[in-house]
Amino acid sequence: MRAFVRTTLGCTCPEAVLEAVERGGLVVDGGSAGTRLVIGDRLLIYVVAADVDAARLGRLAAAGLRDRDGHGLNRFRLVIGLPAGAAPAGALDDAFATAIAGDPKAHLHWAPAGACEAV
Repeated sequence: MRAFVRTTLGCTCPEAVLEAVERGGLVVDGGSAGTRLVIGDRLLIYVVAADVDAARLGRLAAAGLRDRDGHGLNRFRLVIGLPAGAAPAGALDDAFATAIAGDPKAHLHWAPAGACEAV
């Protein structure tokens, strides 16, 4: 988990934060959507596969913000796992930006699917 947070996401949080990791399933829209991680009671991470459209990504982002704020966490990161050779979809970047409405503590990441599957 440490390598995913540090290397894949580029997180520079203090080492002590990485000592506590809570991992569980992510359910959005009434169905399984991926993995939900809480790192050090500060950072909320949703990890999902690349098969999301703009509307679903917007709902995931909105759910992440509610989850972050409802649990008193500091930051939210939505990570989309991309298959080898796939490129990020610009429409999804736009959907995320719209859903977070300029929230500086919410970020979208595109990561290799292999790194996401290891979570």
